[in-house]
Amino acid sequence: MWLLPNRYRSSSEILTTSHSDSDAAPLAELTPQLEDGYGIKVLHDPQQPVVDIVFVHGLTGGQVSTWAAEGAAQPWPQSFLAKDIPTARISAFGYDADVVKVFGQAGQNKLRQHASNLVACVADLQFESKSAPPIIFVAHSLGGLVCENMLTIASSGEQHWREVLESTIAIAFLGTPHRGSDSASWAKIAGNLVNVARRTNTSILGVLEPDSEVLENVTNDFHNLRRSREDDGKKKVQITCYGEEKAMEMGGKSVLVVPTQSASLDGCTFVTLSGCDHSSMTKFGTKNSEYGKVRTQIKRWIQAMTPAPGSS
Repeated sequence: MWLLPNRYRSSSEILTTSHSDSDAAPLAELTPQLEDGYGIKVLHDPQQPVVDIVFVHGLTGGQVSTWAAEGAAQPWPQSFLAKDIPTARISAFGYDADVVKVFGQAGQNKLRQHASNLVACVADLQFESKSAPPIIFVAHSLGGLVCENMLTIASSGEQHWREVLESTIAIAFLGTPHRGSDSASWAKIAGNLVNVARRTNTSILGVLEPDSEVLENVTNDFHNLRRSREDDGKKKVQITCYGEEKAMEMGGKSVLVVPTQSASLDGCTFVTLSGCDHSSMTKFGTKNSEYGKVRTQIKRWIQAMTPAPGSS
């Protein structure tokens, strides 16, 4: 199911785990399910979803391929998470994450376009499907900033956009740079992201000067939105930040692409994905403990949506 460019409901159905799933991703014979595109692609669509889980890739990533281990026939949100949380509708958002376009002269406008498209796609998905459950976003790297910018834009948008903000209950940030750190300035972190992209995209030529101010403005606006909503007594969006443990080779040096201090947010849980670098932290090939760290947190968020039996 594809959608291009309304909310809370209670449910006694929360989590049901399938017992027929494998601990390893199925090997690819044909991989049509790994084809990337733009907009929303629904990977798992239960009849009465109790939650929407939306995955957002990062710089030069792909709508579906970002979330697939090498040799896997399906991305893990489809092969693993859909079986572990079958009552969730699981979707992946794709956008043009070419590094030149994101960090070029019109970079800030480009990020805003992606963010606007994301909120429009999610709003359309819930409207067209006539189901508007709470929403959880799982975002990697720069995709986390797209999510942050999306919620900021939604806060001052039309009613159906504001409803996306009000329905968002949680975000899992995987290697998202929220700020500069003592060991790495914003410009350095942005440069790391560009270097990773250049390693995987041979069409990128020349030296790119990343506009780190774009990233800083987006994340500052998001922090201001969080504070203002808390001041207004509105329900907090739950956040867990995940960081990389392994460095990547860049320019003859081993560096953490997004250092821990940058990948974390004050007052939010921070979890390290052991043995993962900035790229592999999105590609779970087995139901290992690192996959479990993400899955279990999502389960906690879903379980917290409905009061326990007997509570008022």
